[in-house]
Amino acid sequence: TCELMDAKRARLGAELPFDAKRRQVFVVGNEAGDADSLVSAYAMAARLDGPEVQAVALAQMPREEFRLRGDALALFKRAGSKLEAGGSPARMRFWDEVDWAAVKQLGSRKVVLTDHNKMTEEVAEFFEGRVQLI
Repeated sequence: TCELMDAKRARLGAELPFDAKRRQVFVVGNEAGDADSLVSAYAMAARLDGPEVQAVALAQMPREEFRLRGDALALFKRAGSKLEAGGSPARMRFWDEVDWAAVKQLGSRKVVLTDHNKMTEEVAEFFEGRVQLI
């Protein structure tokens, strides 16, 4: 719908700004995007975020697909997380929203993997050799 496209354009226009004073740590769940993966990435990012670290919870899916994850949607809602109009967590970034060219320019970027047994090719393209924690 037009409303969804406008919301997506607004989000993309306000892409995640990187704080030059802090080290960026991306917290990524597995590619399946199941509830435990999304929640663990979100919770770990909240735990790591602070004066020296800009922690970014990152889902390996487009934001529009989150609405198909009913169990995760219900968990974030019940936990009282701030939600976007489509029900996705406002503080979580989704793969299609990230300015990957800007990420590649972040020399101190790191990744934390939650609910993983190995890094996907898509994640490795940006974070190979930069794993902080699994």
